Amino acid sequence: MEICAIWQACGDLGAFGRAFKLMLATGQRRSEVGKMTWAEIDRKQMVWTLGRERTKADRAHEVPLSALAMSIIEKSPKLGDFIFSNGPQRAGAGRRNGQTRRHKRMVEGEKHLGQACA
Repeated sequence: MEICAIWQACGDLGAFGRAFKLMLATGQRRSEVGKMTWAEIDRKQMVWTLGRERTKADRAHEVPLSALAMSIIEKSPKLGDFIFSNGPQRAGAGRRNGQTRRHKRMVEGEKHLGQACA
């Protein structure tokens, strides 16, 4: 139920909401998702390739992308190199503001937790 509430609360939070949904869909770290670039995505193979400089373990990593993950990525407007961006060269997707808005929506939506996750 909590994941459903978080998912619904992220629905209209723009880049932050999409980034948070992708974290849920892939299990990847906030720093990796927040700095995801279009060049790292192989749409045909549905794989996200992170270079070793981008990972905590300091080694290259390939993340298989489900249809759900790809749909989240494809909903992002191309504003520059970063997928979850608020501007041409800005990564991070307004994290602090997005977290606050997500939390408020979750609190407001607690009475509706029985609704289906969409």
